[in-house]
Order: sequence, then C-alpha cells, then structure tokens
Amino acid sequence: MTLKDSIENNPVLWTLGMVLTGFLAGIGTYHWGIDFVGRRLVLQADVVLQNNETAVLTDEYASLKRVEEEVEPIKARENFYRTFLTYAVFKNDPSLEDQARAKNKSALVDWISRNYEATVSGNLSEQEAHIAIVKKVNDWVSGTIELKGDLTLWRIPKEINEAVHKLNQ
Repeated sequence: MTLKDSIENNPVLWTLGMVLTGFLAGIGTYHWGIDFVGRRLVLQADVVLQNNETAVLTDEYASLKRVEEEVEPIKARENFYRTFLTYAVFKNDPSLEDQARAKNKSALVDWISRNYEATVSGNLSEQEAHIAIVKKVNDWVSGTIELKGDLTLWRIPKEINEAVHKLNQ
C-alpha cells in the first residue's frame, strides 16, 4: 500500500486534511475580502474626510471674511485719525517746513473730498464710504464728519472745507 492509499483509507487523516484545506481556503478568502472591502472603505473614508476638510476650510474662510469686515472700519478710522490729527497738530508748527504742512493739508482735503463725493453720490463702493459720512452746510464754512463706531462728531476746519469746495467745483 502506498502513502496515498493509506491516507485515503484512513478516515481520521482524510477528515483532518479536508478541515485543514477548508480552513486555509477560508482564511485566504477572509483576508482577500477584508483587503477588498477595506480598500473600498478607505477610499470612501478619504472622500468623507476631503468633504469634511472642505467644509472646515469654507467655515474658516467665512470667519476670516467676517474678521476682515470688522477690521476694515477700524483701519479706516485709524487712517482718518492719523490724517486729521497730523494736520491739526502740525498746521501751525513753525519748525515744520511749508511743504510738509501743505502735504498734510492736501492729504486731509483729499480724504474728506473722496468721502464727501461718496456720501453725496450714494456710491458705497469706496472703502471709507461705509465708515465716514461727511456733511457740509451750504456756506462751506462748517462741516462735520461722522465715523462709524466713533461717538465724536468731528468738525471740519474752515480752511479745509474751503479747499474741498474748490476741489469739488
């Protein structure tokens, strides 16, 4: 009797061989299925993660835009304060050259003129138009500036008002 015949005729060895063969086939199928399904789940998880990252980035972008909109009036007020106070403080300073005083005055006249035109025309596309409202009285001697977020009503000096009037004619 050969080894093959003795194994085939022995029911215990034959049963153990079939169990071992089935077990190995089952493990192979199990690992293949996990690998196949796992890759598909990983791909779906990547899509879900990318969608979540897109949503997070969109939310962060929206909050950044809100912060920029909140900072914009502050920057414009700061620009006005710097321009107005530089003119007011140095307009009669004898140690400052005439050219520097003229530059300070010109900067203030330009700022007020630009905002006055935006206020009168209703053109709110300019940055400061949302921040400043320039009001003038018909005599061009007096005028005020209201800044969003500032309770102070800023009086426009007479010489600046006249210069703005000449510029807008």
